[in-house]
Amino acid sequence: MYSFLHCEYIRNDKVSKDIDIKKPVAQLTHNVQGLNAEERLDQFQGIVNPQNEDETEEMKRTNALYLLKLKETNFLTQTSLDSVVQGTTAMVKRTVKALKKEVEKKLEGGGLELQEIEGLSNLLDEDHPLSNPLAHVETKHQQTVFQKTNFSFVEPRRILLGHVSKRKRIGTSYSEVLVNGVFAYVPLLQSLEQLLNQPTVLTQVIQ
Repeated sequence: MYSFLHCEYIRNDKVSKDIDIKKPVAQLTHNVQGLNAEERLDQFQGIVNPQNEDETEEMKRTNALYLLKLKETNFLTQTSLDSVVQGTTAMVKRTVKALKKEVEKKLEGGGLELQEIEGLSNLLDEDHPLSNPLAHVETKHQQTVFQKTNFSFVEPRRILLGHVSKRKRIGTSYSEVLVNGVFAYVPLLQSLEQLLNQPTVLTQVIQ
């Protein structure tokens, strides 16, 4: 039910590409020969355009949806999903680290240092969201909280039907224990309401 409600918002199976790390590198390779140190610094200074808050939040949302779809479509256990998060983060960090070294080389060729470019050093830092695209959904608890806060999540309801007696092995013997009989369901009206709150779905219904 959950993936059905939100499939319209998942456009691909890749981590968000909202941060284009290729463009700054291409611009940093511009020919700066013939410029003095101050002119070179001014040229590079204009290249760095830090993300605004809206772009950062949209990246977090897209990456969280990526994890959700990956888990549901491939029936991943939480342990498997944790491995995906750890592996993806490690891969991104290695890539950004390599990118940082290349940028430093290009800057040195132009007579500049990375620390001189306002914002660029922080952009390529290990603690920056660029290097940690899944930091906000790293654990199961973080994933659950983010989904409830940012998506139209309809909590399943559980109704206690009573208690049943079952035999359970305790040590080397079996004992009779009481277990809850529970019926769980997702409220249909709330689910439809959340579904129609999605602009793309509502447009299709009206048409």
